[in-house]
Order: sequence, then C-alpha cells, then structure tokens
Amino acid sequence: MRGWCLLAAAACVASPAAGQQAPVRWQPLPATQSTPTQKAPSVQWQPDAKPARVSAGVRWEALPNPSPTSPNVAWQRLPPGAPDFVPIDPKVVAANVTLPPAPALQSLNRSIAFNDGTPGPDLAWKVPQGFRWSEQWFFDFSVLGANTRPPNSNFWAWNNGDAAGEVHLRVLQQKNWTFGLNATFRSVYQGSNYAGGSTGIGDGFATGFRVDYALSPSSGLALGAEQLIQYDSNNDTGRNLYLVGSKGWWLGGKPGLFPMLVGTAGFGTGRLGDNANLQFACLNNVNASTAVGEDNPLCWSPIGSAAFLLNPNWSIFSEYNSQDWLAGLSLSANNGFPMRFSWGVLLGNAGTNYNYVGNDNLRWFFRASLGF
Repeated sequence: MRGWCLLAAAACVASPAAGQQAPVRWQPLPATQSTPTQKAPSVQWQPDAKPARVSAGVRWEALPNPSPTSPNVAWQRLPPGAPDFVPIDPKVVAANVTLPPAPALQSLNRSIAFNDGTPGPDLAWKVPQGFRWSEQWFFDFSVLGANTRPPNSNFWAWNNGDAAGEVHLRVLQQKNWTFGLNATFRSVYQGSNYAGGSTGIGDGFATGFRVDYALSPSSGLALGAEQLIQYDSNNDTGRNLYLVGSKGWWLGGKPGLFPMLVGTAGFGTGRLGDNANLQFACLNNVNASTAVGEDNPLCWSPIGSAAFLLNPNWSIFSEYNSQDWLAGLSLSANNGFPMRFSWGVLLGNAGTNYNYVGNDNLRWFFRASLGF
C-alpha cells in the first residue's frame, strides 16, 4: 500500500490498499510539516497499525405477508355521469362525532344560565330556580308586573296595573355553591297618571338572601328569602321564603343539544304560600305580608314550574306559584349582556280555585331583566 499525506494542522488518516476495508485513524500532524504556502489545510493519510474488525454489511429481508385482517382498497372505475363523491348521511356523521361536554346549568334570577357564560331566557315568572347562580354574571335587576281587568276593560290595556322591582347580587361563590343578597321595592312609579303613584319610588323596601348548591351539572338546590326583612309597613308582596330544586334534561339526543326541558319544584311562604288548601307549618306570630295593614300567618305551600327551551334564546314556561297559575314565553337577547324579557297570561288564581278565569278576566304579566 502506498500512503498519501496531505499536510494539515489538525489530523492525518490512513488510506487502505485496494480491496481492503481497513478503518482509518486520525493523528495530529507536527506543526513543522505545515506548508505555509498552502491556503487550505492538509491531511496526511496513514494505514492504521491495528485495523478494527470489519463491520457487517447490510442484509435485506422480505417483510412477511400482510395480515389478512388488513383493510384492502378496491379501486373501481365510476360510470360516466356519476358524482365525484358519494354523499354521506349527516345522521351517520353526527352519530360518530364526539361532542364537547354539555355546559353546566346555572341560574340568573328566574333565568337559566350556562357555565360557558351564555345567558338564557326566563324559566318562570315568580318561582325561584334551584340551579347555582351564574359563575360569570353577579348582578341582576328586574321589573315585573301585571295589568288588571276591571269590568268591560280591554285585555291589552294596563288598567292601572301593578309592578315591583328586584335587585340580586351574588356576594360569594365556590365551585359548587354561591351566596347572594337581594332587595325589592313594591313601587316603581310616582305620579298622578296611574293608580299607585301616590307612594314614592322604592316604597315597600325589603331585603333577603339566597344560598344555592349544584348537585350535578344539570341539577341544584336553593334556599332563600325575598322581602324577609322589611323596612316599612307598605309591603304587600309577601315575606317569601323558599326551598326549591331544579333539574334539566337535554332532549336533542346528546347532552348539550337542544331542545331542553327544565322542571322546578319546592315550597314557599308569603305570596308563594298563598293557597289556603295546601298550606302547612304555619307560624301565627310571623306576618306573611301579603296585604298592607293585615297580619296573616306565615305558611308554607307547594310551588313549581316547567319550561321548554327551544334554543339558548327562547323558552315557553308554565308556573304555579301558589297565588296564580300562568303560562308565558321568554326571550334572551344575548347581545353581550344578559337582557331578558318575558310575557304571558294569568290563567287561574286562588279566587277561582285555580280554574280557568274566563276570557273576560284574563290578565297579562311581564318581567324585564338586565344582568352584569
């Protein structure tokens, strides 16, 4: 073998003889052998004194036959005029799509809310809901009222009806429960154009509380009171304590798909305990505050509501609040703030033993709400 040496400051390797696969070994080249006139570094090749063992070559092997369970693709020529693709049944696709978890059901006063921040429509007019209060929305203001029906009056006219105001504030919240305070006032108008205007705005001021707990993502319990502490003698909207539970059912085939059915049931006092036929656990020394100047015992009575949600914005509901039996519909504007409006008809009351009042005695009610 003839060795070739290229001068370099770094190393020198060996060039094996033809036909041999000897490894090479790099060695530093003495600095005195460098060639100043050369611009590129040089390398000196030398055979290794102890060639390493020749590495094994590459051996090719045939892969085993494909498993008989492997899917095979059979290409087939489409006839002239055939579509470029075969349409897929949307029901088949929907049945195999994995949907995200359904949002947990929550409440915002008498409205439904979802834990993804979406505010929904009202589920009732007066009956409180049992879901835990909304995680995102902490404040709600409502005005609610109903018209009256003197003899020979127009159904659509206000007819010197009555209205009241409510303010709700969520004070504390944890993962599954919240605590809040509320305030109500029976007078929202002052003037001489309508009945009831002789009292100032804020007349009949009272406060209360609410604590609620999420039993599951679709159910909850609430214990609370409205008009519990009254600051004057002009309150006739009732000392309304309540204990209610709510449950929602997704009817769209999978959780999170509308429509939805929501049911609420429980017990209440004051205006929520007005049915003398079903009253129990009465406290004779506590005023129910259902009429100005009267001292009525505080009694409990059953209450309940049912709502059918077409989508996150619209609902149809029916309610029995111990004083009235009614039906209504509600819209959630859902334009960045929880704006909701409800309207409906009072179909029966305690005076008719909750039978239909008749066309000439039908009254309408409303509730307008704004949350933050």
